Amino acid sequence: MLRQGLVRVLMVVENCPFERDPRVRREAMTLYSAGYQVSVVCPAARRRQPLRECIQGITVYRYPPVSSGLKALGYSVEYAYATLAIAILSLVVLIKEGFNVIHVAKPARYAGVDLYTIQTHR
Repeated sequence: MLRQGLVRVLMVVENCPFERDPRVRREAMTLYSAGYQVSVVCPAARRRQPLRECIQGITVYRYPPVSSGLKALGYSVEYAYATLAIAILSLVVLIKEGFNVIHVAKPARYAGVDLYTIQTHR
């Protein structure tokens, strides 16, 4: 258990619902078991799934799925939609619960570039 106050973790999953990603579920459960407050932002697995739900102590915020039959343009539309939905839900989590740490699971690739690899060198 944590000794120096509650640490709140926001986990972001762009490409997979919480229920379908065993790696993210295990990470979230491990953090929760260690005394962290965990919130997850992810896409919904289906249209009529609850947009906010508590699963074994972990608060899951979902955004409705969107799909486009178009190839490159469709991918861009889906990615832009997911990015906007994640930003909005992250702000909701910040206002309602707060968070100290953001964990991004499997960051998205856009135009062949890993968005998480941009670094500064000293």
